[in-house]
Amino acid sequence: MTDFKIGDLVRWESQGHGSIKIKRGQVVAVLTAESFQKTHTVWRFAKKKFPNHRQLFDGWSLPYNQKVAYLVEVRDGKTERAVPKLYLPDPRKLKKDHYRRKI
Repeated sequence: MTDFKIGDLVRWESQGHGSIKIKRGQVVAVLTAESFQKTHTVWRFAKKKFPNHRQLFDGWSLPYNQKVAYLVEVRDGKTERAVPKLYLPDPRKLKKDHYRRKI
């Protein structure tokens, strides 16, 4: 598994309804057990730090018993005003990406 830092461009494959889709985004938070208080969940942490984002995960803890996880912002709207999306992908599936989408 590669270590990522805030600002890194990443991509991963997600699966749903019988199809595979490649998603691309930018790491906006690196989460470890120490990065948020034990009384907070990943979901609450994301809601507090990124209130204008749409959360597309239901993470109450770090995914798949990993020691580190990454919140990834995906901006795939047609305009700059589109609401960005937050994902909490499986860290083992993340890969470095160099593609930056232009709006």
